[in-house]
Amino acid sequence: MVVLRGSSFSHDLVRGLRMLSMRSVRSKRNAKPDASRGVTNNELRMDHEMFDAVEHLSDTLINDTSRSVAASITKEHQRARENIKARIIFRKNFRGPPELTILTYRAREQIAHLSMTQPSEWGAEAVSEYFPISCCGAALLLQKQRKNPHRFFRSLDFVVNHDTQSIKNWLTLIEVICTAQVEDQVKANESQTLQILSTRLPSGLRWIGVANVLNKLAFADGNPALPYPPQTSIEAFSFIKSRHQPGYFQQIAERFCKPIDTTNESICVREQQLSVINKLISLFRCMDFSVFTQPLLEDSALTFKTVCRNWLYIDSNSPQLAQSRLPKTKSKVDCDFTKSIRYKRVCT
Repeated sequence: MVVLRGSSFSHDLVRGLRMLSMRSVRSKRNAKPDASRGVTNNELRMDHEMFDAVEHLSDTLINDTSRSVAASITKEHQRARENIKARIIFRKNFRGPPELTILTYRAREQIAHLSMTQPSEWGAEAVSEYFPISCCGAALLLQKQRKNPHRFFRSLDFVVNHDTQSIKNWLTLIEVICTAQVEDQVKANESQTLQILSTRLPSGLRWIGVANVLNKLAFADGNPALPYPPQTSIEAFSFIKSRHQPGYFQQIAERFCKPIDTTNESICVREQQLSVINKLISLFRCMDFSVFTQPLLEDSALTFKTVCRNWLYIDSNSPQLAQSRLPKTKSKVDCDFTKSIRYKRVCT
């Protein structure tokens, strides 16, 4: 069964069928009885006009069976398809590197709380006005939050890893500014500072100079003028976990292998991290980095990392500045008894 679609296709089909029926009627009328045999010749005589009508109808049926939908697309639909194709090509080839975040876990929780309580007021533009994030980055952050509104950090280690990366990005930003000030390339002119940031920063952080978020860096750990969530996701998850009671099989498994608890280590690292965040936020409020530039001007043998460690009182063996992630530890599941119990596959 052939489904006929499209306005142009239907008109051609009706016209072809009409011409074919008219030629058939004319041929039957012009047919004369055969006197010798006494029968009437009802065969359809294919003259040139009839042959052209049949050819036109066959061409219409062959060419427009599967392409009638494409032929009936309007100009608006075609223009919309071209725009979608152009966006896909731009996103794949000309989008550029992803924007590295400078927001802490606390600021992200605050943005998520504001977008969930008042979604009509807190869009991408409103978030970019009150927090150090670009409009495109805010749109992506809100899009992820709306797709999975219950997405949160289930462990303190995830929070430490996220904030460690944010601190690393802060120190990279401060290092570029201090290096330019030591070399007398940047003075009190803000435009020169933005130009240096948009060219010397890594590709993932150059949006800071392009979007001009220097006056919003003090809100990288949250905006105190806006409401915070009443309970963070870590506190909620810790409360649920504290009320958890081990089941029968978990009690049996814990006899063979006790779970490794690294909560105390994570708490110690988090306390050190919070002190670093508070010190750096205090610098962003006044945008005065003389605590780094003055020692570098007095002693040319010093490096920015050495001066930063001395000012932050960070141990040289600490992974805060050396690497963006914490050392890998064993899984914090309830019990890991895969090494104690052997599983056998039963084949039936």
